This record gives sequence, structure tokens and C-alpha cells, in this order.
Amino acid sequence: MERHFPETFRRGCTSPFQAIHVHKFRAKIQKQSKIKMADYVPLLLALELLDDCELETNEFLDENDDIIYFSVVSCYMRRNLNRIHNYFESTVPTYFPDEFKSHFRMTRETCELFAQEIMPTGRIPLGNPSGRPVIPPSKQILAFLWSMANQEPTRAVADRFDITLSSVNRVLQRVSQAAFDLSGQYIQWPNGELYGL
Repeated sequence: MERHFPETFRRGCTSPFQAIHVHKFRAKIQKQSKIKMADYVPLLLALELLDDCELETNEFLDENDDIIYFSVVSCYMRRNLNRIHNYFESTVPTYFPDEFKSHFRMTRETCELFAQEIMPTGRIPLGNPSGRPVIPPSKQILAFLWSMANQEPTRAVADRFDITLSSVNRVLQRVSQAAFDLSGQYIQWPNGELYGL
């Protein structure tokens, strides 16, 4: 039994059977999540690369094709983890000066000076080429300072600042590289010339 779909569903498909699976996949993705068409283009390409002869002969895949779809989707979708929301936006600004210093091991003014020194190094990007919302530079710097001051694991910093684990790793790397770039200006080792020896 051959099903007929409009040309828009069959574009790029080598058989009507493959068009059915692509159509089912699109419908399920649109119902299950709120991702844009551009986000699941790699998934559609992966499904189109499947050999349709193999799919037609395997009854197990016909009966349990949801497993295939959700396995492929799970590789590309972000997990929505429970995190502390608005810690940076709401809680940090309300800290008293002594609270801020106890958490970040520097005063708010020193932190602002640190941020002003780090931004011209160019290590912290102001945009995101992948289209996701950019993490504000001040949030990146505070996440770095929190990690250094409290020696918490990356997972805890990600939870506190409501950013992904991979973003925390990038933040720690970027800000530490920027601090290293500035170290020559602020850290000077004593030498004999300085003390007249």
C-alpha cells in the first residue's frame, strides 16, 4: 500500500516509505518540543540517510519507530535541567558589601574594575555565532570568581548561574586566559635591580 504525500514532504526522499517516516518525525518533533526548523535539519538528514530497503524489511522498526526518532532527537536536544533561576539577576545585586566580599573574595568595586580590565582583552565574546542568547560578560566574570573563590565543581557553578556545563567550562577558560593576559601588568617578581642588590 503506497501512501501519497504532497511534494513538500517528499522532497529529498528516495521513496514514499521514507517520506512517511520524515513526515511522522516532523509531526512528532513539532508536538514534543519547541525547537525551530533549523534546529532539526541535521536530524532530518540523518533519517534520510537511512537505507529505506532496510527499513521496509525490518518489522521491528516499523512497530517501534518511536524509539529511533527519540534516540536521534535526544542526541541533539538540550536537556532542561532544574537550576537556580535569577541568582545573578536578582540575588547578587541585593548582597550587602560584606556578603558580596565573602562570596566572591573581593569587593563589588574591585570586581567592576576587574571586569573593566578584562573586557578589552577580547577573550570574552560579546555575541554568539550559534544564535543562542549570549551570556552577559558580567555574569561570566562572576561565575569565574565564584568558582575560584568557593572551589565548587563546575556542575554547582552551572546550577547557581543557570548556564550549561559546557558554557561554564568555556567561561572558566576564557576568563582565566584573560586574567593571564593581564598578569604581566600586575604581577611583578622581585629582582636585584629593584632593591639595589
